[in-house]
Amino acid sequence: MFHSSDIKAKIFLYLIVLALLFPPPTYTGSIFGKTTGEIKRIHEERQKTKSEKLIAERKKKKMVDELLKEANVYYGAGRWYKTIDICERIFLIDPGNERAKKGIALARKKINEEKSKNEELARKTREKEIAQLLIKGKKYFNSRKWSKAINEFNKVLNLEPMNIQANELITKAKEKQKEDKYSIKKISIRKEKYTIAVMDLQAQGVSAIDAVVISDLLRTAIVTTNAFTIVERGRLDQVIGELGYQQSGCTEQECAVKIGKMLNAKKIVVGSVGRLGKLYLINIRLVDVETGKVESADQGECSSIEETRIVVKRLAERLAIRR
Repeated sequence: MFHSSDIKAKIFLYLIVLALLFPPPTYTGSIFGKTTGEIKRIHEERQKTKSEKLIAERKKKKMVDELLKEANVYYGAGRWYKTIDICERIFLIDPGNERAKKGIALARKKINEEKSKNEELARKTREKEIAQLLIKGKKYFNSRKWSKAINEFNKVLNLEPMNIQANELITKAKEKQKEDKYSIKKISIRKEKYTIAVMDLQAQGVSAIDAVVISDLLRTAIVTTNAFTIVERGRLDQVIGELGYQQSGCTEQECAVKIGKMLNAKKIVVGSVGRLGKLYLINIRLVDVETGKVESADQGECSSIEETRIVVKRLAERLAIRR
């Protein structure tokens, strides 16, 4: 029988032999075959990456918040397009940002509201302008100033091409214009011409030279109507000189009648040209030389000295029609 001490010795020897034949793997502290140093390094890298991501997220959030604040300022100032621009920049940082989406939606709504408001305001302004042009055009129409009336009605059509009233009035004005021209051409056939003298128009707020030039334009316009026989200016000046007057000094109607009689004129035209604010006003009166009474009076106006040529032409035409 073996003693217990022998058995223990044999078992110990057996274990030594097994250990030499089959050495166990070295324990490194990793179930994945990594060393303790490698595990530590991986852990540190993961922590660093996580920290960097956190910093980046915070930075992104800060940028988005700043842009949202800026967008809100522009929205409050009514700068809708700038608001949209800022919100779209937010999408480059945070594509699904709900606050940016809402900001764009609100800004677009305001743009549409403002557009509708501006269109309504423009419509009302256009309607008001059309109404004023129609009133002005009708005023010229009633004064038989056909060209001016047509001009105002054409302005209406520029704003509203299908305006029925303006189109109808233009047609009527053109018809009246033709009738007046036809009437002037027929005057010499229907009625016998008589002699008239045209005094220089009195200068009121304009220069004496301008008044003389406009007076000569009036004489020429009256001759063009072929409705009267006009006393030559030279003959008129001669008679005025014989009476010891000057055209500019003969301002009374009695003086004009006296001159008319010496010229054997049946009628005499007197009047004035002046300025009232920005308007040039021309007034003429047709006086019967025999009775000294005013048979008719007329007035024309324009906004510049150059337009007086048109005014005197119309005055002459109306004078020929009314004779």
